[in-house]
Amino acid sequence: MHDVRVQLNLKGEPDAETGCPTDVELSENGAIIDDFGTATTDAETGDLNLIVKDCIAVNGTKMTAGSQSFCHQSETDAAVVGAIRAAPDLTLSGTANMDAFAYGVTGTKSELGAVRNPRSPNLVPGGSSSGCAAAVAAGTVDGAITTDTGGSTRIPAACCGIAGYRPTSDVLPTDGVFPLAPSFDTVGIQAPTPDAIKRLLDRTGYVLPDLEAPPSPPFEIGVPEAHRQSVAEVLRHTPEAPDWRIRTINLVPEHTTLERLLTAYATIVAVDLLQVLAGRFETIPRAAIRDSVVDSLAEARATGYRSQVLQDVFLVTTGVNAATGGRAYAAADEMLGEFQQHFQRLLETVDGICLPTIGCPVPRRPVASAAVSQLLRYTFPANVVDAPALAIPVGAAHPVPESMQLMTATGNDEVLFRMAKHL
Repeated sequence: MHDVRVQLNLKGEPDAETGCPTDVELSENGAIIDDFGTATTDAETGDLNLIVKDCIAVNGTKMTAGSQSFCHQSETDAAVVGAIRAAPDLTLSGTANMDAFAYGVTGTKSELGAVRNPRSPNLVPGGSSSGCAAAVAAGTVDGAITTDTGGSTRIPAACCGIAGYRPTSDVLPTDGVFPLAPSFDTVGIQAPTPDAIKRLLDRTGYVLPDLEAPPSPPFEIGVPEAHRQSVAEVLRHTPEAPDWRIRTINLVPEHTTLERLLTAYATIVAVDLLQVLAGRFETIPRAAIRDSVVDSLAEARATGYRSQVLQDVFLVTTGVNAATGGRAYAAADEMLGEFQQHFQRLLETVDGICLPTIGCPVPRRPVASAAVSQLLRYTFPANVVDAPALAIPVGAAHPVPESMQLMTATGNDEVLFRMAKHL
């Protein structure tokens, strides 16, 4: 067993109970890794205080990506961090804990310490952007810059009772972001409400893509049959109830299932992550951190990865590869390509799609293995088809589902927020 202090370049003794390095001082709820001590209240300055996920480069800080076996000394800011620093009314307050290498959806996979859900310590916070969601939900910060590869922004938003935004892939730059699966990676945003996310976006100066002739109310909303009743109930109690027309849709092609698509998606993610952890960055567009991160990964490999992530990834890739006669990646890619075509045709018939953000109530600790697929069930499709998506908390009067997800066609991000205003 290699010394964690060597791998993280830390000096303290590992905690006897958790095995985590004591020099990584987490906040009380486990959400914050590095508090910059720059937070100010809105009443004082009008600033919005933001936190960034610890796989996004912040100049002068150590990026751990939630892992004990990796430490990268960032020597430059990620592009989104640069935008925050350039905005006069945004303050960068710290970095946030996360599932190791962003490979997790429960929020229980950080190797640095547990993140607690502010709603209840018995509930998981969701992942992989667990620390960000917990900090926003607790009111510690006004918003968070996250990543979203299959729901890593929206799942913890749903679990913690806040809003989460997965944009069209070219809205927010990924330069300076440690990759999980470049095929699906995006930068995301969490805040208490969709309006708060939009205000944050406006202050960073990023412009949302829009249509020349955007749809107007009443909006035509596609809903899978299994969720028509619950979605209709939520929409019926919105202030703009007459502004919605529901159409029943088949979310996936008739010859396949969400479960099969999820397996295909997981295969692509696992293979992509193996490429990242192997230091094969030549095809990964992360120029701002590529060379220095390769060095950090090489050092981590030399001292021996301790992360459970690697074991999980190998299990996924070897198992699926065996089941498909060695054609795992090609078969998965073909299946997801068919789904992309189906989804594009679907969004030609409706203005947007509405369904629960997660496929189950927020899981309790300890997490059952079946919960993982249920948490991912309705979020990963947006990454596969590059659809902008918003997880929106539902009022306490209608607790099931606790979070609704809106999706629109690629590039219709402004339409997405326009629709969200009517919820």
